[in-house]
Amino acid sequence: MISLISSCASPKDVLYFQDLQVDTSLHNVVNYEIEFEAGDMIYITVSGADLMAVQPFNLPVINLNPADGKASGQVMMQSYLVHKDGTIDFPLLGKIQVAGKTKLHLREHLLIRLKEYVNDPIVNISMANFRVTVLGDVAKPGTFSILNDKITLLEAIGMAGDLQITGKRDNIMVIREESGDKKIFRVDLREGNILNSPVYYLKQNDVVYVEPNKAKVNSSSYSANSGIIISAATLLVTIFSIILNIILK
Repeated sequence: MISLISSCASPKDVLYFQDLQVDTSLHNVVNYEIEFEAGDMIYITVSGADLMAVQPFNLPVINLNPADGKASGQVMMQSYLVHKDGTIDFPLLGKIQVAGKTKLHLREHLLIRLKEYVNDPIVNISMANFRVTVLGDVAKPGTFSILNDKITLLEAIGMAGDLQITGKRDNIMVIREESGDKKIFRVDLREGNILNSPVYYLKQNDVVYVEPNKAKVNSSSYSANSGIIISAATLLVTIFSIILNIILK
């Protein structure tokens, strides 16, 4: 009973977007553009009318079976690692500065360079290792791979099965690394201005942490045997009360 009473939460602690009115229009002012960083893995494919001309820029990688080291028959496209100096090693073109560039800027740069070798080249770029991690008081914590290079904080929480009822909505933590430094952001899901938060759109390798409320933290201080001990004590008290009642009669 004490546990139930202490864990009760009012609507203002649980409901999302409490300050939004009916038919409210929200305008997202956050400029969302991923900039590549050291350690990123990037898929780059080059296509064009002349298949022979673009072939050197699309190096196939044969997937090997880890059991015997033989080719599995599955062909994967080449991914490029962004080195610590912010560059990638691209076929024929050599080192290309990537860190700090968006997909649009990198595509424009490659198109200019490729026109020396290919007529009307087409360049497609995507992240190979875009992942975000959601930890804490959620239904399914874990690390999630993002396929379309774009995810919001709300979508990441949804992928983790949403917050538990004991998760604190007013103090969501987002840990982000920028230029080698760790930055901590705090978000209140109860407020509608979350769209204006710099972490509304998550970046690669962001970590989202949901803090449990005080009742859940306090409940964790009890050992696994606490329930057994309390039950045994209750049984002994009941037996003692019965015996005492019989004696007094």
